[in-house]
Amino acid sequence: METAPAYLYSSGFSPGSIILVAGIGLLFAVHFFMAEYNTIMPKREEANYKAPAIDHEDPSYKPWYPYNLVYMIQLMLLTFGIIIIVPSILALLPGVPPLFSPFPQVSPTSPLAASVPAYPPWFLLFIYKELDFQFAQSLGPFWSTVLFAGMPLVYLLALPYMDKGPTLKMTERPITVSFAILGTIYLASLSLWGALAPGVSIANWRVAVFFFVPGAVVILLTWVVASAMRNERIRIKDAQWVFVTMAILGVSAFGSGMLILADFKSPSFLYTVSLILTLMVTAISATVVIALARGIFPQKVDSFKPMSKGAYTLAGSGFTASAIFILFEISIINPVNVFNTSLYAIGLGVILLIGSALIRMYRAMFYRE
Repeated sequence: METAPAYLYSSGFSPGSIILVAGIGLLFAVHFFMAEYNTIMPKREEANYKAPAIDHEDPSYKPWYPYNLVYMIQLMLLTFGIIIIVPSILALLPGVPPLFSPFPQVSPTSPLAASVPAYPPWFLLFIYKELDFQFAQSLGPFWSTVLFAGMPLVYLLALPYMDKGPTLKMTERPITVSFAILGTIYLASLSLWGALAPGVSIANWRVAVFFFVPGAVVILLTWVVASAMRNERIRIKDAQWVFVTMAILGVSAFGSGMLILADFKSPSFLYTVSLILTLMVTAISATVVIALARGIFPQKVDSFKPMSKGAYTLAGSGFTASAIFILFEISIINPVNVFNTSLYAIGLGVILLIGSALIRMYRAMFYRE
């Protein structure tokens, strides 16, 4: 009986991993189907900004097959393409921090274990950093985790009982909106803090500054902006973009500061590039907030103007030829080492992205979506 080549197992490919990937794909399919089957909330303007916003079946809705099925396939190809490409690129970069490295870390019994920080899963980084707070260390890991992980949960459970207003307009709910912005800033900033400064104790006064200064600024700014929108001193059709950009601005500003310190203490090409990108995001976000506040951006245009069928055909032919060329190139790659395996995976991911783009053009050409 034939067995799989040894390099497949050494590269991380095994029957178990293949089954795991297949299971993830099945979960994606079930998730997309359930999302379509149960529908989602209607747009706030369709509900006249009144709660509860309940969706009702409408003859204009497109059926699951073929319209939404094609759309779900497009999203699936896009998602898996990104999932494959990102770790493959990280595998080729030198000096990637352990948190973002796609390779398994050293064993706890290894002599190198002392030089590698023990990171939790990325989605628990905010709790990981909160345990470094001075007062949290006096509470102990268990009660600190209960406190920090429980507060957001308690707030979300209590929110329907606290926010009983009939309106869905964000400009008339400044407190709820400001808490949402703060939650985003705190969650992302603490995660970044935990990634860049793991295991570093934080004095209580620094903790107070971290929580209270952004809190006061965001609540005050949200209240002022929401009031200006209600009084039409600021006229914006999609008010949520102002608040979303405020959250991005807060996270990128904190990230820029952390990366400046990290790059100063331990100069690294990765830190420098990340710092430049983060500063760019901060500058762009600040510019967008100012532009939105001054009404510089034009109102949203709902009309969709597709290209001609000839243009779509030409573009699709180019994408298809590129995918065939990439497929031919990666088919001759023997993934016996990290470099070859990463190149193979990047090529495969790009093919999936091209497939997603082709489906998007198909939908635009035939369904006018």
